[in-house]
Amino acid sequence: MLNPELRAGRTPPAGADYPVRVPAGKGAIAAGNLAKGRREAPAHERVTVRFGETLAEVAAAHKVPVAKLMELNGITAGEVVRGGTVLLVPKAGDAPGAGAAPPAAPAAKPVVVVPPDVFVYPDRKRVFYRVVTGDTLKDVANQFKVTVDEIRRWNEIDPQARLVEGMTLQLFVPDGVDLSKTVALADRDVVPLTAGTDEFFNHFEERGRKRQTVKAKAGETLEQVGKRHQVSGSLMERINRRPRADVLKEGELVVVYTAPTTTPPAHASRAVAPWPAPPAPSSPQEELAPLP
Repeated sequence: MLNPELRAGRTPPAGADYPVRVPAGKGAIAAGNLAKGRREAPAHERVTVRFGETLAEVAAAHKVPVAKLMELNGITAGEVVRGGTVLLVPKAGDAPGAGAAPPAAPAAKPVVVVPPDVFVYPDRKRVFYRVVTGDTLKDVANQFKVTVDEIRRWNEIDPQARLVEGMTLQLFVPDGVDLSKTVALADRDVVPLTAGTDEFFNHFEERGRKRQTVKAKAGETLEQVGKRHQVSGSLMERINRRPRADVLKEGELVVVYTAPTTTPPAHASRAVAPWPAPPAPSSPQEELAPLP
């Protein structure tokens, strides 16, 4: 009651000292109990969340269960932790299960799809940013010192589109921008696929999906056609290189990628090219397409 600003179970990790109000006459007892608590409590360190970093990633980096991080920092279920937030984490060696971890196998580079347009800037470098919950185009633009219009152009984002968790954006960041507080991937850390190329189409074939051309019904949108074939709107945009909201004409041909175990609809035409029998189907990854 005396400290209504303290909504969590502890003072914020903002400095060496924090004034706390206690009932009159209880100062000496409170000070003694606080000193005792510091001696008995595990040691903690302050960690600043990077832009684009999730709570799960912070927990994994420090070998701490996510539930423990939430408990330590008074984070409620579903609460979004944004870049710049300071968290308390147990120091190395104090976390449950901490210790020398076996070396991890090198992870495969993520595949990202980029538009066919080529952008060349002598004073910029290309990086890739994976959207997290709560991001907006304005947030991303401010963080990377670019404009919202530039992000839309670099990724062929429709003005009405919104960012979706897991989608990946290509960004051309001016030289000198500090990326140390941001989770961003360099060119060498990803495998870029240009939309519409043979490599782009072959990638989805290898992932167990079959390329087909289908005829649209009058008034259908690209997204609606994709929904009939269990293909996301973002993937439909990338495959057909046009906005998902485009209204199609009766009989207009649209390219889709379907799981090979499903029976094609009666209006589907023959595959564009013969395809070998692919492995078991897998769901398309939203991260492959920078559009929602």
